[in-house]
Amino acid sequence: MLTVSSQAAARMELLLQDKAPADNVVLRITRGKNRLCLRLSHIRPGDQTFANGERPVLALDKRVGSALARRHLGVRQTDSGPRLTFKSQ
Repeated sequence: MLTVSSQAAARMELLLQDKAPADNVVLRITRGKNRLCLRLSHIRPGDQTFANGERPVLALDKRVGSALARRHLGVRQTDSGPRLTFKSQ
């Protein structure tokens, strides 16, 4: 199962506050052509969800959740600011 650091959950909540302040909107990881994409979405039946405190901030469908099963989502600092990043567990 994907693990999400508290820093990553807080970062996603900040992204949601800037882009979609409604409480029922989450970020969703989807598969692009050769990479993963982060999109605004809503929680769907069967989703795996991650929250920052009480607010859900991330949703994964079963297929993406299985693909990320042994990954950790964290934050790394860059010259342009904090970025979400995956690491193997």
